[in-house]
Amino acid sequence: MGASGEDARLELLLKMARKRREVSAPDVDAEWADFKLRHIVKEVQEESKSRPMRPWVAALLGAAAMWCVVMLYEWAMGTARWDSALSEPFVALRYEKAPRHVVLDDGEGRIDVSQADSLSFVEQARHTGERVVTRSSQEKEFVDATEKVDSDSIMRKLSTPRGMGFKVILPDGSEVLLNAESTIEFPEAFHSGERRVVLHGEAFFKVARDEQHPFVVTADNMEVRVHGTEFNLRNYVEEGASCVSLISGSVEVSACGAKGEGVMIEPGEKAWCEGMDVKVAEEDTYVVTQWVHGLFYFDGAPLLEVLQELGRWYNYGVVFYNSEAMGYAMHFSASREGSIEDAIRHLNRLRKFHVKIEGHNIVVY
Repeated sequence: MGASGEDARLELLLKMARKRREVSAPDVDAEWADFKLRHIVKEVQEESKSRPMRPWVAALLGAAAMWCVVMLYEWAMGTARWDSALSEPFVALRYEKAPRHVVLDDGEGRIDVSQADSLSFVEQARHTGERVVTRSSQEKEFVDATEKVDSDSIMRKLSTPRGMGFKVILPDGSEVLLNAESTIEFPEAFHSGERRVVLHGEAFFKVARDEQHPFVVTADNMEVRVHGTEFNLRNYVEEGASCVSLISGSVEVSACGAKGEGVMIEPGEKAWCEGMDVKVAEEDTYVVTQWVHGLFYFDGAPLLEVLQELGRWYNYGVVFYNSEAMGYAMHFSASREGSIEDAIRHLNRLRKFHVKIEGHNIVVY
């Protein structure tokens, strides 16, 4: 290239320099950000759609989602409890401030027999009319022979408090195991044609056989007539109708005041009265009798019934703010020697309701 060529190149450089001075310089940072937005980020998004999520990212997102669920659950429960406090509570069982004593009332006074495991009233002085009470667990006798009376006219009443059961051997040798908060009334001796007793609460009977003297139990609206058998009779005021469950033998059930013969039931059946009518259904006697062996045992029972039983044993009232929870059916078992706190902890694991102790009450939200 000659001198003319070199002059042309220099002239071009001068024109470019003059042009740069006339045009403002670009913002490099802004241009780079725009470039990334238009190219790099777009490519990453498209790549992530076709590439699986990294494990640590998935775990982090899962933990965050779980935390959100827990927070929402706690918020919902709190809101439900707040709302429920505005509704009228349902009192299923009332707390009773009473001493825990097994009491015998023999018409002459009240005797605390709580230290005994059981009491036997087997008649030991049929002909003399002596009043004898044997404390079988301690082999002690309380004898008052200073007064001769007609034993048919003397009524005894034995009562258990909440949280205590007691075994009674009646004058004819029949065995009765009383559940908590129960009372049985019976004469000092059975001299008439029938062996009659009255029950309030719950008891398991092993009746001594005596064909000449039927054994009759009256329980509010029900009368049960037997000769020799084993059965469970439940008669708590809070539960309404009485119910008898037959373990062995046979019993005749009738409504109090009904005329004519009653209804015979067989082992594995239960009966209850609706007005003057006797209703009969199949019964799982294993479930019914587990309290005799020191267990709470429910199979398909509503929460209402479960908590009434717990409250009666541990002496707590039962209050429902959650009406829907009352009918929730469940299988539940626990030792009667365990604590109420353990029982409530197991119930709350179901996460269908919230149970807590407030003062002297078991409260359901």
